[in-house]
Parts: sequence; C-alpha cells; structure tokens
Amino acid sequence: MTGKYEINVSTRRVKYIINIKRKYTVICGDSATGKTQLCRLIASPDSCNISCEVKVAVLQDGIVPWQTVLQNTSGMILFVDEDFIGLRDSSFSSLVNASDNYFVFVIRKNIRGLSCSVDEVYQLNSTRRYNILTSTYTTETRNEIFYVHDRLKQSCKPDIIMLEDSNSGYEFFKRNSTVECISCNGNGNIDNQIRRYNINGRIAVIADAAALGMCMEGILEAASSKSEVHILLPESFEYLLLKHNVVDCPEEYLTQAYDYADEKTVKQIL
Repeated sequence: MTGKYEINVSTRRVKYIINIKRKYTVICGDSATGKTQLCRLIASPDSCNISCEVKVAVLQDGIVPWQTVLQNTSGMILFVDEDFIGLRDSSFSSLVNASDNYFVFVIRKNIRGLSCSVDEVYQLNSTRRYNILTSTYTTETRNEIFYVHDRLKQSCKPDIIMLEDSNSGYEFFKRNSTVECISCNGNGNIDNQIRRYNINGRIAVIADAAALGMCMEGILEAASSKSEVHILLPESFEYLLLKHNVVDCPEEYLTQAYDYADEKTVKQIL
C-alpha cells in the first residue's frame, strides 16, 4: 500500500483531521486528549461521519480474529488502541510488518521496537471543536540536518560521533571523519550509549529518522544530562546517497516517497 490520505472523523460536537503518509503513524500523549474517543468513533461508524479515500477501521479481536484480518485485507488504514490485546501477542509485529495496510497506533507512551519515523509521531491538538495532529519532534527542515537539543544555537565540531549501527553508515563516517566514531549497535541503544560517554565533550548522534520515532523520548532524556548533544537525523543513509545523486533517482521519489515506497520502485532504482 502506498499513498497519502486524509481522514476526517466528525460528529456535531467534534471533528478529527488526520493526514497519513506512511505505513506506521503514532498518536501519543496524555489521557483526556481525545485519543480514545477517536478510536471509539471509528469503531462505531454509525455514530459519526468518516471520510477517506480508503477504508478506515479499528483493529479488534471479534468474530473474525485479528490475525485473520491482517492476513486477508489490504489497502486499509487500521487504528490500533493501546488496550488492544493483540499488542501483547508475539506474532503481532511480524503480521503487521507483512501486512499491506497502513496502521495508526493510538497510545499514551512509546512502544519500543516499533520502527516508526520521527516525522510520524504526533499529539492531538484541540482547537475549539477541531482536533488535528501536531508533530512531536520534527521541523520542516529536518530532511537535511535536524538539531533536536534546545541548547544548540550554532554548529560545532563534535568530539565524538555516535552512529546507530555498525553497517554502511558507520563505515562511511568512520573512514571519512577526523574524530572518533562509535557504533551504538542499534537505535534502541543510542540513549544508553549517550549516558555511558563520560567525557564532557560535544556529541554528534547520527541516526535514521525513518525508524527512530519510538526511541526519541529516551534519546532526548539521555541528551539532557550532557552539556551539548547534536542529534542529526537524515531520513536514512540510503536517502543521503540518493539525495546527492550517488545513485540516479528521480526527485519525486524523494519528495513524494509515500507514492513510491514499494518493491517495484526500489527495483527500478537498482
């Protein structure tokens, strides 16, 4: 499933406007912000008006088991509430990853292990009767370089560079940087690696924004204990290669990735 979609859910008292453009979207935040009401309305379409180009539903364990739903549907947007029993099932992540549907996770706190983009973590913001999504972490300019830490007002040369893994991105920076580079061995370990670094110097963390969404809260908490941390979030190392024409790639594949993020397009590029 590819594409960008707008979902409108409304009653006479309230209206939700939600834009979806990736497989995983996360709506998080405290209770009493309207998240549970949103799922209840979608689960009871007779109680509201739902407008979207594709079918929208809440994933539930009912007459048809949720496993069967995932295995036999495609092209839908499925909302998953944090109380959904399937979240505790060991097969859930593999079935979701294999599914040709989009998913919106409605939660109060982060779900570790969910490969969600930093761009797709939102909070509900209410303005009179309208509820819209506001980005939790990102800015419009993040695709080039994104400084997360509030204390950063100017660029500077880091004393150490932390890369999320030990693969191609790490090898590239290790070979081309004049400062020490270390691997965090996975984005789930970035926060611990920041805490372990005891020298009071400048740290640059470089990670793939495309899969870092559920790790950001821990990373920011760890960064707040240090004097200066740069968190640099390109979409991915592969994105940087395509952006700088290392591999020939039409510009729309990058600016409108939601329309081309499928196996067919990847094969065309390669």
